[in-house]
Amino acid sequence: MRTLSCCQWRLRGLFALYKSRWGLINSFVSCAYIKNKEAKFENFYG
Repeated sequence: MRTLSCCQWRLRGLFALYKSRWGLINSFVSCAYIKNKEAKFENFYG
């Protein structure tokens, strides 16, 4: 659920960066990166 809220939080930033394709891509990349880090954290400590 935390990873989902991460994406929802990043979506707010997407609208602000909508005019910039790189901003849009960076938002998705950042979200995927955070999700990946959280998954590794949960696997390690879970």
